[in-house]
Amino acid sequence: AEEFAEKTAWIGAQLDRMAADIVGFQEVFHKDALTAALAQSVRFKEVEPIVLASNEEENPAKTPAVALASRFPVLEAESISAFPGSAIILLEVEEGAPLFVPVASFSRPVLKARVAVSEEIEIVIFVAHLKSKRPTYYEGESAANPLDRTLGSARSLVRSAAEAAALRALILDEIADTRTPVIVLGDVNDATLAVTTQMIAGEKQYY
Repeated sequence: AEEFAEKTAWIGAQLDRMAADIVGFQEVFHKDALTAALAQSVRFKEVEPIVLASNEEENPAKTPAVALASRFPVLEAESISAFPGSAIILLEVEEGAPLFVPVASFSRPVLKARVAVSEEIEIVIFVAHLKSKRPTYYEGESAANPLDRTLGSARSLVRSAAEAAALRALILDEIADTRTPVIVLGDVNDATLAVTTQMIAGEKQYY
């Protein structure tokens, strides 16, 4: 209880220190814990967080979720697990040798929200936490085996690329034929110049 109080007080202080109006969160296991942290912030203590949990609100499966806290009115919000059809990956990496990547959902659902920052302006926000670089092991594999580690890292890389492509597709659906600003928050689990990060941002002329 003492550590929880210290941590929520620290988070509340950081929210006040950064003085942001919209904040994305990750690794949220329980809505009550995030609410307690926001209550320690002068700026956010009256804000009701929008929490994206995997199943139920209290998330008994212990799968971390992303969340959004906004000092502006949130008009609507939704959890997105499935990839848009345009992002299902079927590549012909060599002539006559198509490669189908059977990844069709985010490892952690993406939160999409529409926020009214003024009476005239609405913005769309995505909060995402993409697959980490941590290797994905199958039953019988071990981190102590260097080949298993290599294959596990390759699996994670494939999923990261698929999730980055899917997030980019969601972004493109929002920015096409509109002047509505789109903001992406969260952890893409790679460096700024990494291929997966650039896939999300778009090439230079298409940022």
